[in-house]
Amino acid sequence: MAAAVLGKRSRRVLDEEEENLPPSAFSTPSAARFKDVLATQTPSTPKFRVRLAGQLLTPRSSRSSTAPKSQNVYAQARQLFAQASSGKVIGRESERSQLTNFISTSIQTRNGGCTYVSGPPGTGKSALVQEILQNYGEERVEVTTINCVTLKSSTEVLAKFGEAFGCSTSSHKGAKSNLAKLFTARKADSKMHLVLLDEIDTLLRGDCDVLYSIFEWAMHPSSTLILIGIANALDLTDRFLPRLKMRNLKPRLLPFLPYSAQQISTIITGKLRSLLPGGIMMESDFVPLMHPAAIQLCGKKIAAQTGDLRKAFGLVRRAIDQIEQETLLEMSREQSVTPTKQPLTENSNLRTSQGSFSVRPDSRSFLGQLNMETAPRATIGHVAKIASGIFNNGTVSRLGGLNLQQKAVLCSLVASENRQYRRDPYTTPSKSWSKIPTIKKLFEKYALLCRRDDGLLQPLKNTEFRDVVASLEILGLIQEASGRNSSLLTPSKTPSRSGRAMDDMQVTSAVSEKEMRDSLNGPGSDLLLRLLDED
Repeated sequence: MAAAVLGKRSRRVLDEEEENLPPSAFSTPSAARFKDVLATQTPSTPKFRVRLAGQLLTPRSSRSSTAPKSQNVYAQARQLFAQASSGKVIGRESERSQLTNFISTSIQTRNGGCTYVSGPPGTGKSALVQEILQNYGEERVEVTTINCVTLKSSTEVLAKFGEAFGCSTSSHKGAKSNLAKLFTARKADSKMHLVLLDEIDTLLRGDCDVLYSIFEWAMHPSSTLILIGIANALDLTDRFLPRLKMRNLKPRLLPFLPYSAQQISTIITGKLRSLLPGGIMMESDFVPLMHPAAIQLCGKKIAAQTGDLRKAFGLVRRAIDQIEQETLLEMSREQSVTPTKQPLTENSNLRTSQGSFSVRPDSRSFLGQLNMETAPRATIGHVAKIASGIFNNGTVSRLGGLNLQQKAVLCSLVASENRQYRRDPYTTPSKSWSKIPTIKKLFEKYALLCRRDDGLLQPLKNTEFRDVVASLEILGLIQEASGRNSSLLTPSKTPSRSGRAMDDMQVTSAVSEKEMRDSLNGPGSDLLLRLLDED
């Protein structure tokens, strides 16, 4: 007991002495408080992999490089025939020569002018003009492209002209006056202004005074404006701009006729042959991925319908998809194993109830080993079957072949149109009632209707939604409207439409409500009917 008391007193004395010491007497502890695992040993990868029920617990890292894998031959071809793919326009040599001569002569003589390019959709009007304009980026020439489909009125066209040439003002009359001086008051050092005014028929429902002024500026005796207007109507200047004819100001006309069967076949053949390696000598008539007879049939089918080159590209893409799927299934059959070799794992190569093979994951790696010379090619049977499904079947048959999401998008469009037709006739009409829905508005409507059913039908993403709209357009179930409040026309005019221009594209359905209701049967039909009955 005495020793314990003495111990406590000694500790108390030591504590008091430490409190009276100056701060410099204390020092930072040198010993590490935490153990450094990496200091004693370097990290190592486990030598043995732990297995459980036939699966690896230790993650297996990829031994391949992080560089992106090269696409297989079929993916390369699909990308080549995509609507947004760029490349030289083939089969329009006469039109190319006329446009080039018109622009070059106007620049050399320093005298403006106007050429009106017309023709059905899918004839290469916009693509050819934009390709030619890339050759005129000189210092004395200012090049501008204005797509009227993204503009709501001709007043916005005037504002676009002002922004392009530095004449924008808050006043409409002031901007018009400044542009008139710029284009008609030619000086010794004046620049030439080369302008592409695309899809001008979308502005014909509004005030045409601005369009009159633009054409008059281009055809003024001292004009510096070289104007190229593009529209679908062949007689736009005679029917919709009669004041030009009265003043004897008629622009040059350059019609684009639909593509012929031979032109379509030549274009498809040229694109496919461009995929061949340059160092490999092949027969002069060899075409990869598609037989020449299949290409000829594709050209004849499209030329007999519309002559739209984009339709031909869509048909080629579907034929390439078909032969790719058949190749994958054939590889899966060759690599299939019997169930007795792996009794504890699921055999993915067993035949399904429909009698078809499922595709093995490793089959796609073998698909990447094919080249343009050895890859199986689409035959005339593939093209005939796809073309028959697109052109020969009626509307009901085409609706029956749609998947759930395609039907949901089409139901949303039909419901949106029916809502406009059923509005109260005694209410004052507004701009929103009469406006044809755009792709952006249709996507918002579709997403809203899908979320209304507590997530039973998950809405697609924006990019997936556009792909569905494109597939419906190829089948002729959705059409593009030219301008505001206009009648139905043939689908999609501009091959490279994307971004904001794609969102502002106005679409209408090509099916009736009765046809849509008759096609709604099977799984998910109750959800689709609720979409169609939306108020």
